[in-house]
Amino acid sequence: MLGVVGSNDIVMAIDSRAMVNRPREPQVGFAVDAGFGRADGPGRPDTAPWFKSCPYPGCAAGPLEFQQSTSCCPTCHQPVVFCGSCKTPNRSLAHRCRRCGGQIVRTLPALPTDKLVERFGGPRRVEVQEGVWQSPIVYAGFVWFLTGRGVLHRLSPASGQSVSVLSLGGEFGRSAFALDEPGPAEGRAPKMLVASSHSLRSISLTAGSSEEFCRLPDTGSQFFTADVARGSSGLATDNQSVCVAASNAGETGLMQVPRETRTPTFLGLCNPDDGPLVGPARVGNNIIAYSKKRVWVLSAGRLSTMEWPSGFCPTVSGPHTGTVRTGFGSCPYFLSPDGFYALGNQGGDPALGLIRPGQEPVAIPLTTVAEGVVAVDAQGRPLVALDGRIMRCDGMALAECLKATQLVPKGLPYADGTLVIGVKRFATQRLAMGLFVNQAGRADCPLPLDYWAGMAFLACGTHLVHAYITDTQELRMLLWEC
Repeated sequence: MLGVVGSNDIVMAIDSRAMVNRPREPQVGFAVDAGFGRADGPGRPDTAPWFKSCPYPGCAAGPLEFQQSTSCCPTCHQPVVFCGSCKTPNRSLAHRCRRCGGQIVRTLPALPTDKLVERFGGPRRVEVQEGVWQSPIVYAGFVWFLTGRGVLHRLSPASGQSVSVLSLGGEFGRSAFALDEPGPAEGRAPKMLVASSHSLRSISLTAGSSEEFCRLPDTGSQFFTADVARGSSGLATDNQSVCVAASNAGETGLMQVPRETRTPTFLGLCNPDDGPLVGPARVGNNIIAYSKKRVWVLSAGRLSTMEWPSGFCPTVSGPHTGTVRTGFGSCPYFLSPDGFYALGNQGGDPALGLIRPGQEPVAIPLTTVAEGVVAVDAQGRPLVALDGRIMRCDGMALAECLKATQLVPKGLPYADGTLVIGVKRFATQRLAMGLFVNQAGRADCPLPLDYWAGMAFLACGTHLVHAYITDTQELRMLLWEC
């Protein structure tokens, strides 16, 4: 069951049997042209040419005003992206313009600080009455998440409503999932990849269908280590192949599946002394994985091995627990323009291991702290929330981006330019997210009473989204329109 609750909103409940008190909106399904390819069709009943109207079927919106970045239709509240050549509005998942066939380029708008400050204290709240194991992600103006029952959902922040894309079954419910986005010259739809112990499936985000990309024998010693509840397994793609964390006769490594042949090849990496494998993750044209002792980089089909710096010990399990932790459902590493950061410790103190393609790994000491929470800012740089301050890591440099005595390391930090969000003491036995601009406190949002652990801050179109889970591990989202 899904619901949306807000101070001025209609309460909505959605299940397989009925929809109660839900305002009727245009039905946005997965048609053949659902956001992909050209959709020439009859004009709408309004006076505007069809190519100026909302691209979603059933929506009666008139002409949409051109926007440089991803926006949303004011009538059906679905994300829209405009063609840079002919200015035609397209569905946000479109690969080519429905009018001229030109390549669609998606850009995200900057979040207006003034509007966020004004609305920060009263966000809309989305309730998902199901458990999740991995943090949601943003793509094409939607928030995507996989429930514990193996159902992939997409949510439009503008409407606050979630649509079930596809049900895969419970065996995929604790899988890592990864976006498989086509390159500029590729003519294919964007996909989502998920894996059970023996099956790797590819989900078309435009058609709402799936196909089995690769299957391992049900009997045998090889299987995908796709259970994120038991370790930091992952999926990564490049132009040639898909790599999945896997095991073979007790040895852990990567299962490499070429796109052309789809015949899996096991790359053994870790022996029992190395401990669990973390990753893989894509950084530029490289796929990276690591263990307690080593780092592996797969580039253009060539596998290289490096050692962690002396004294550095990366986190390889339980990233949301310990002295310095990440959000629930997040991996213990971060991808940024600077490279690949792995959470760990150096000589007993918290540290980050930085991996840059073509360079040896280095360790960046954080500080001697009793507790800390690590997340990323809008540019992908690590943020560390400490008692009374928030630090930002930019390459090898660690600098203070906010200092305030009321800050506590009890939730995820977020920053975008001079705007910083951190958890602070709000009242007796209460905590709140505090919004600061240029070091000055501007607004507070009390943490919901069912708040157990933060998952992620997500910039999605004209909205800022904060995903968290309850003590029963059900997903909740706070939505701020900017």
